[in-house]
Amino acid sequence: MSEIIQVDIVTPEKKIFSEKNVLSANVPGIEGDLEILSDHIPIITFLKPGRINIEAEGSEKSFFISDGVLEFNSNVLTILVSEIFDTMACLLYTSPSPRD
Repeated sequence: MSEIIQVDIVTPEKKIFSEKNVLSANVPGIEGDLEILSDHIPIITFLKPGRINIEAEGSEKSFFISDGVLEFNSNVLTILVSEIFDTMACLLYTSPSPRD
């Protein structure tokens, strides 16, 4: 029994993320947050706006989505989203301090 899953995140324009060595994925399901692990029961569900957290072997990735659809079957998680933002790539903006 494998402990890893494959995760693919896709927008209408292109594939945003693809990783084969994922330990877990937390997603904002329409009826509550879901944690997808290996050998999870097959599922199709809608996603609400929120954060997707992906834990791979040795790294973590985080995205914010506007909405989407999730399908999980045979240890392959496919997430279709309208809009997605890489939260780890966003820069914190701070206003400049006043100068004397």
